[in-house]
Amino acid sequence: MLFRKSFIKSICLFTFLLSAVLTLYEICTTSDQTQEIFNEHGINLKTKHVDVKYNREARASMKLRQYQRVAQYEINRQRFKKIIKEFSNNSTRITNSADIEHFPSRQNFDNECKVLEKLDGQIPINNVLLCDEAIHFLRTFHSDVEDGGHWRSNNCSRHALIIIIPYRDRQQHLCILLRYIIPMLKRQNIEFRIVVAEQAGNETFNKGKLMNAAFIESTKLFSYQCVVFHDVDLIPEDDRNIYPCPWQPTHLSVAIDEMNYRLQYEMLVGGVLAMRKEHFETVNGFSNEFWGWGGEDDDMAYRIKLAGMRILRPPKNVARYKMLRHKKQVPAKWNSRIKLLSGVNKRFLLDGLNSANYSMEKLTRHKFYTHFLINVGKQPLKLDQTIG
Repeated sequence: MLFRKSFIKSICLFTFLLSAVLTLYEICTTSDQTQEIFNEHGINLKTKHVDVKYNREARASMKLRQYQRVAQYEINRQRFKKIIKEFSNNSTRITNSADIEHFPSRQNFDNECKVLEKLDGQIPINNVLLCDEAIHFLRTFHSDVEDGGHWRSNNCSRHALIIIIPYRDRQQHLCILLRYIIPMLKRQNIEFRIVVAEQAGNETFNKGKLMNAAFIESTKLFSYQCVVFHDVDLIPEDDRNIYPCPWQPTHLSVAIDEMNYRLQYEMLVGGVLAMRKEHFETVNGFSNEFWGWGGEDDDMAYRIKLAGMRILRPPKNVARYKMLRHKKQVPAKWNSRIKLLSGVNKRFLLDGLNSANYSMEKLTRHKFYTHFLINVGKQPLKLDQTIG
């Protein structure tokens, strides 16, 4: 018996040391490969010096490889730290980054409720629908929606969902989205409440901070299990794309017509993202540091990975969306975005829900949605000084 215990301990110790060596090797190789990719475009990760000309060709060539390598590099570093910590505590259990005990196991979170009726599948969309026509349709056929955009089945609902829509100057897009998403969610038999978060004033748009503020205020006012962050210009084309209360964060907008119905890169979570409430709190929400268009969604993907979770996606033949036409916003400065993304592992526990400074200026309950008017402040004059 004593020999057997010694043998088992030896095997566990050997497995632990082998895992540590392999992880360390992966960190080193990933770091070298990442630096090589960044060197092609004048970026030095060690000195954090960035000299990239902002142009579409550079962005297109860097995007996929760069985001994946940076994320993998940070994930490996965090994993190695966990291994060292366990070794110092005389533990022989090797932690897998996707196996965190406080995260729920894979199971069906929905109650035993079926859809109200047979789903239609593909939804014909009129993308030039007038706002008055959309609201008239909803008032005629969906008057059972309560003020504030809340609906629950009289029999049972699969789960309670908050849909947060960050918004600014897109009234027609909002009307079209409401016209199609409300009937779809009712067919899916999901209890939902729609929250439209509008940034007050004319300052630079900060989508991440706006969504953090909307989440915090929704948590104060409403009871729900899950949240869906939904761009106002993305209209679901198939009602079989169930808006879930997922066991892991789920990226729903996999195939968008504007992108030829193809996923642009593996770490993409922008557009429509569903998360459990506790998962969003675990990753500390979105970053508050991304001013202007773009970056906050890629930062969220890294947070999900660093927290040991996975990004799930439904099949692309049902996770289809139509993007409404609008004037493209000017992207944030590329240098600032790269610097922020490369330091996500150091920021994500300090930058997010626990550091979101804002003020709620007005709350209005419309018939089909609850409207938050939120002041997120002004962009710092010298953004680089705010980056830790």
